This record gives sequence, structure tokens and C-alpha cells, in this order.
Amino acid sequence: MGASKNAPPSGGRFGLVVRGDLDLTLGQLAGFGPKSVAKLESRGVTSLLDLLTLFPNRYERTLFYPRGAHLEAERPEHIVFRGVVTSVRKPQRGSRQPLEVIVSCDGERVVLVWFHIPGSRFADGFQRGRALEVAGAVDWSRSLGRIVHPRTRWVGEEPAGPTSVRWEPIYPAVEGVAAKRLRAAIVEAFGLVEDALVDVVPPTSLADLQLGTIRDALAALHAIGERDASDHEPACARARTRIVYEELYTLQRTFASQRMLSRATARAPQCARRAVGRSLARDLPFALTSDQRNTLSMLADGLSRPVAMRCLLQGDVGSGKTIVALLLAAIALESGVQVALLAPTEVLARQHFDTARKLYGDRGMAVRYLGGSLSSAERRSVSDSLASDEPMLVIGTHALCSTDVTFANLGFVIIDEQHKFGVDQREDLLAKGVDPHLLAMTATPIPRSLAHAVFGDLDLAVLRERPPGREPVRTYLRDRGSRPALYEWIADTVVAKGQQAFIVFPAIEDDARGFRPLLAGSEELANGWLRGCRVGVLHGQMGGEDKLAVMKRFAEGALDVLCATTVVEVGVDVSNATVMVIESAEAFGLSQLHQLRGRVGRGHVLSRCVLVCGDGASASARDRLQFFESTDDGFELAERDLVVRGPGEFLGARQSGAAEFRFADLVRDAELLARARFDAYLEVFGDLGASGVGAVSKR
Repeated sequence: MGASKNAPPSGGRFGLVVRGDLDLTLGQLAGFGPKSVAKLESRGVTSLLDLLTLFPNRYERTLFYPRGAHLEAERPEHIVFRGVVTSVRKPQRGSRQPLEVIVSCDGERVVLVWFHIPGSRFADGFQRGRALEVAGAVDWSRSLGRIVHPRTRWVGEEPAGPTSVRWEPIYPAVEGVAAKRLRAAIVEAFGLVEDALVDVVPPTSLADLQLGTIRDALAALHAIGERDASDHEPACARARTRIVYEELYTLQRTFASQRMLSRATARAPQCARRAVGRSLARDLPFALTSDQRNTLSMLADGLSRPVAMRCLLQGDVGSGKTIVALLLAAIALESGVQVALLAPTEVLARQHFDTARKLYGDRGMAVRYLGGSLSSAERRSVSDSLASDEPMLVIGTHALCSTDVTFANLGFVIIDEQHKFGVDQREDLLAKGVDPHLLAMTATPIPRSLAHAVFGDLDLAVLRERPPGREPVRTYLRDRGSRPALYEWIADTVVAKGQQAFIVFPAIEDDARGFRPLLAGSEELANGWLRGCRVGVLHGQMGGEDKLAVMKRFAEGALDVLCATTVVEVGVDVSNATVMVIESAEAFGLSQLHQLRGRVGRGHVLSRCVLVCGDGASASARDRLQFFESTDDGFELAERDLVVRGPGEFLGARQSGAAEFRFADLVRDAELLARARFDAYLEVFGDLGASGVGAVSKR
């Protein structure tokens, strides 16, 4: 069953494709009844094609010995040979004695031993004079070579070929299906479908990468057919690359096809820069960085097109993503559409709300807030305004995604800290408009390979420059013994200068991990080393209004020290805060530590981040913290974090679906992913210039 040029493979996932209307059911395999089929289906193997992607865990190198060869000549660890049964000793019924079969190969004898006999029919099959092929690990320490639980196959009397090396595939165990039976089923399935297998990858790509067909790859991985044993390892390496490339190509072709479809059904509002949009950027009290100017220009161009802009804006902490988003929102508002800005917390949403009102000033742009802390009457007022055709920017939390919130003319969606939301939430909000533009933002730098795998339907824009005058935050790793001096320094120096400090704890109360808890730790500090300082407490279990009140006091300078959990991880912008202390720092990942460090260094005063490492921290945890101490480059940290934690944990379950590959590894195969993306977009669009993708390259 072929596919049209622009039709994405089903689900965007790797899957073998065959021509015609073949019977792909497992039941047609010789000797496979309903019970055996059910055993395979319990492992997710429901068709012949699934069976062919059940690849070996490993291979055993064996030597094949024909009749007339001396078995002990090389004393190999694994052998394959053909011989004749000369003696059989069956255990008595009820006995725990093993089944022993002696096989002769030109006078040399090997005893085969089974401690658990599969059944009486199995033992009855061994008859004197019957020829069989044997494979297994040999123990040569006895008078006779001994193989425990060998693999056997009955053969005719024809002589074998010359002595040679073989590679035996060892498959994952499937309960209720013997390894020998599984191997035979895979070989049989390959024979049934090999002539109908379709290569979904363009031949030019295969030739350029020097990769074979999908049939060649499967034959190599399953060790099917005659081949030079010395080529086994390189052949398997090429075959694995071929499978990985097809998996990556399939996903990227899906993304490219989605982009092609969006072009064919373009209905997005065309939002062009007008007077207010231009004057806002010109009248800012600070100069935009060159990164901000270039990104703003590129995204403003995207807003002006009828094809909905879909962009992921990555910016290291403090790089100025919010101002870019609000300037773009002004362009959309001036074009007469409604704009929604979704933030993960009320603290961050309120901060954006205040920033937007100050930025827009008296320019006639309506800004509203919608969050869980609003009263029913306030919420109804905002909802009624959105249901009208009035252009406005509404900033809020998950409340924006509620089914009772409707937009009359939603043209632009901005999602801040997008990794805090699931893909479904993003789509729910977009569905409230007619093909609105989308800008997703994150201050958690995402390695390019991971971004292309998970957010391949989005263009990527990156802000790397710091605003002028901001110095890097100096980072120090300390053990718990340094805490008295650290907190005395905060009280006597930091607070005495009129500056403020964050102290972050990994848990609110004691937990099984033994990390320092917030409630007990903050009380100890307030009554001890920080006595005389104004200490506040903030955590996620507090009510929305209480959290906002504490943050307001800290932002206004009414608190000297804020003891908190990671609720302050995103969006908290207090330029007077110059010290970030992270207790039990080993509890946090690199990206989270980087987010926390980004809460300071937002003014023009030298700022510091101090990691307090617990006594029980592992060597790997200390190594991670030392690496964090050595760099403040968020993208370098993200690459290290991806290697350590993997894509699923890096992004969280809600966002990691597209990164859950069967065969590909986004760290190991980053360059192959870039090539697959290039080939997929070239195949779908024909001309990459027409794809609308900011940068698609072979590397």
C-alpha cells in the first residue's frame, strides 16, 4: 500500500510498509496457534511486520564445523556443528535427572544436556542415527565437550559446507514461545513479505548516505541469508543506521506534511506593523539587543502572512523574550484581533499583566487578566469582553483553556514556559480561534535535536544575548559545613547593603529523600543566622492570593529574604535580588538549577548563586553540580542534561511523546536527525525555499 508524495506515514512513527493486500496475520505462521499468537500480542507484536521489528538483543559468534572436522581444534566458546545422535539417556518419570544426548561428529563426541525437558515429545525426538545441527556454549573441561540447553535443528544427511563463522541472533524472551520457534517465525515472516517491502525513504537519500534498502537492513539484523561473517558487525551497524534514519525521516515527513497542509488551508489573520507597533519599540526606555531586533523582525513578518506562524522562541534566562512577545502582541492588537497569553502560574501571569499595562500605557490597547483567583463576577466580566469583537490582550493561567471561555476573534496565541503545558492544552487554546498564529516561549534551552524531534512542527528562534549591562551570575558550590558563614554573610553584607536574597528548598516538609525542608529550614534561619532580617515564605500549597501577597512584598522590598520552593523557578523578576542560595542542590536537575539561578542577576549589581550540597550526595550528583558551577551557558547545560536524563525526563511526560523513539537516540543521532529533517522537507516541498522553515540544513 503506497502513499502519495505529501501524505504522512500513519502516526508519524516508524513502521514497515508493504505493497498490495498481503495477509499479515500471525496465525498463518507454521505451528503458530491461538495461544502462541496471544503470547506475541501481549508483547505488542500483532502482525508479521511487528515481528520483523523485534530485533535481536545481541548475537553469539559461533564456529560451524562440518563432518570430518576436529571439534576440539580451536575449543571455541560457542560452536555450531552437525552430527549424529549416538546415545540417549532419558530420565525416569518423576526423576530430577537431566535428559542427556550424545552426538558424534567424525568420532568426536559432545554431550547435550537439558535439565528442564520441554515435554515428552521433545525427548522422544532424539533417536540413534538421526542427524541434527547443534549450537551452543561448550564446556571443554570434562572428558566430553558438554553443552547445556543447546539449540538444535533436525537436518538431512547432506554434508555440510566448509568450516566457517556464524552469528546467531539472540532475541528478547517471549514467555510461552521457545527461542528456536521465535527465530523460525521471524525467518518465515521475512520470506512472506520481503518482495513487497516498500522503501519510504527517497532513493537519493539512501545513495547519498550509503545505506541499503529496508529489505537489506532487516536481513542483516536478523542474520538471514548467506554473507561473509567478517562483515557481520559493519553490516549490522549500517542496518541500524538505516532503521534509525527511517524512523527520524518518518517523523520529520509528518511535520513537513502538516506544514504543507497549513499552507493549503491558510486562514490566519494578516497582522502588519502599523504606527503604534513601530512606536512602541522605538520608545522603549532601553535598547533592544541585536538578537531581539532580528527575532522581532522575523516574527513580525510571520504575523503578516496568511499562513499561521508557528514558532518556538528559546531564550536563556534574562534574554528578554517577554518584551519581544508583548511587542508582537501590540502588532496583532493594532490589526484588530484578540491575543491570549498563557502562563503557568498566577505569579508569572500577574507579572506579565503589570508589564503589559506599563508598556502599552495610554496607547488605547486593552489588557485584561484571567486567573483562578478572580471572583465569579470578575471572571464573567472578562469572558463577556472576549466574547465581543473588541481587540484585547488577555493574560492568564489555565483558566484561558476552560470550555466556558470563548473568543470572538482570537488571532494570536502566546504560551510562556511552554514546557509547563501539555500539547493538548496548546491545541485546546488554538482551537478557540480560526487558525491563529502561535508563539511558544521557553527559558529552558532545548537542544536543537530534541526541539526538532518534539517541536518539529514549529520554527525555532533563539535569543542568546544578554541585555546591556547585565553581568554573568557567579556560581559557587559549597558543602553544608559552610552554611553558618554563608548565612552570616547574607545578613551582615547582602541585607545590610539593602539587597535581597532567595533561599530555595527542594521540599515543603520532610520527605523520604532526606533533603532539607522549607518550613523547618526557614524557621531555623529566621530564628538563627537571619535573625533581624525580614524573612518570607512561599510555596505551592499556599492560596493564590497569599502567594501574590508574599511576592508583592518581596518585589516592593518589604522582605529581605524569600525562602521558597521551586514556585519561584519561572517568571519572578526582582532586580534588587542579588543572591540565590539553593539548599540540597543535588535534588535538582541542571535545567532547573539554571532557571533558579536566573532569578538573580537581573539588575546591574554583581549577583551570586550558591549551591549547598548535602553530605549524602552521590559522586555523580557532585559531578553534575561542579559542571553547573563551571558554566552559565543554558544551551551547554541543556545538552549535558539531555545526555544525563534523556528526553522524556528532560521535558516531562506531557511534552516528551514525540521523543519516545523505538530505535533512535537523540543524543547519539543528532546529526542523522538534521539530515532526515532536510530530506523530508525537500521531498515534501521540492524547494526548501517554499517550506517556510527558518533553517533546514543537512547538518
